[in-house]
Amino acid sequence: MSVLTPSAILSDVVLRNVSLLPVLNRFGIPAGLGNATVSEICVQHNIDLRFFLFVANNYLDPSYSGLLTLTNEHIRLTVDYLERANADYLRTQIPNIRIHLSSFLKRSDPDPAVSENIMKFLTELEQTVTTNAERDAKELFPKFRKMQEDVAFRIQDWSYNTKETTEEDGFGTSMNIVEDLMQILIRYIKGTFDRNLLHGVIFALSTFRNDLESNSRLRVRVFFPIVNALKQQLDDQKK
Repeated sequence: MSVLTPSAILSDVVLRNVSLLPVLNRFGIPAGLGNATVSEICVQHNIDLRFFLFVANNYLDPSYSGLLTLTNEHIRLTVDYLERANADYLRTQIPNIRIHLSSFLKRSDPDPAVSENIMKFLTELEQTVTTNAERDAKELFPKFRKMQEDVAFRIQDWSYNTKETTEEDGFGTSMNIVEDLMQILIRYIKGTFDRNLLHGVIFALSTFRNDLESNSRLRVRVFFPIVNALKQQLDDQKK
């Protein structure tokens, strides 16, 4: 996939990659893009062009290898973006999946055991994403915001687990549950059911899985370097 550039017409990119719409929403970019370039859109909405390109390219292409020179401002931008992503998961994407799944099951006649497993996995997904979002809100985001607001701030009680496996497990668990749901719907649904609703649910789950994977990459490539830098700073202060 070609790299998104400042001169690209953003509407053309979105027409080819509609899964990018949630990303635009998190940046506060509404529909009605016209023929404006990425650079022009960022100027219109007061968005850091380098950060937008970094996030969008990571979202569009898992192999994207671009780098972002971390600054104090990027801490705020990253927290803002991930906070909005968590809100999008809990307020929009998961409720949308639940509505469509419930409607699908009401209009279908699958094996009761299959229906029970579907709702079980959906509830588990909601709980896992909620737990991750609450952890972010209580443990991680406040410390980053405080540090960003005061460049002289020194974290004396840094206790967040900085191991990458912690983040990967959190997002990995959610992605595994989504894939389990897709497996059930693709492999094991039998009987009478609405095929259009089934396809809609599967596409919604696929979009959600890709979104989780993209945000996991963003955390690994942006958040972890910040966390590690903070940890190193703390370690240096203790010497």
